[in-house]
Amino acid sequence: MFSKELALKCLDLSMVTGLTLPDIKGMCKKYYDGQYDRLMSEYSGLVGKNLNLYKEPSTDTDWLFYEEDSVLYIAFRGSESDLDWHMDFLIDKLVVPFDRDPQIKKDKLHQGFLTCYMSVRDRILEKVKSSNKKNVVVTGHSLGAAQASICSLDVQYNFRDVNVVQYSFGAPNVGNPEYCKGHRKYVKETYLIR
Repeated sequence: MFSKELALKCLDLSMVTGLTLPDIKGMCKKYYDGQYDRLMSEYSGLVGKNLNLYKEPSTDTDWLFYEEDSVLYIAFRGSESDLDWHMDFLIDKLVVPFDRDPQIKKDKLHQGFLTCYMSVRDRILEKVKSSNKKNVVVTGHSLGAAQASICSLDVQYNFRDVNVVQYSFGAPNVGNPEYCKGHRKYVKETYLIR
């Protein structure tokens, strides 16, 4: 069931992934006016404790893990760098290279979004496994929303005893109709906010 409170938390976490950027204050002013001070006061003290920020240089993928009570949050940053924009424009569709429903054999994903996700996939699945959390919320904005879509399906398919919820902001088209069919089948709670 949609939760406005959870949606706003996910929006915050989508922005917090940018804390690794040198110009986070400028980003907040441009996209999230007036929120820099609030985000810093709420989240900067948690970094290294229950909030961990990561960067994969090969694809310029920024993501975070945030643990709160029984929930593991996974958030991805949207496009900011030239490499991010390059990934956005790799529009060929590729067959999904990881475990998925054998009944859905023709699902294909956007090459750039898939490349970004695959560069961090092992670390994400390892964290989900080691956290022992039964609730996972996956979120992101723009390019991050695309990665969140791929991640939420991958996590739900590989961890059937975990409840995965996805909140995405400004999500582009990620895959073909077969991919969408599989996503709807497995990730029952998906909220796309445009």
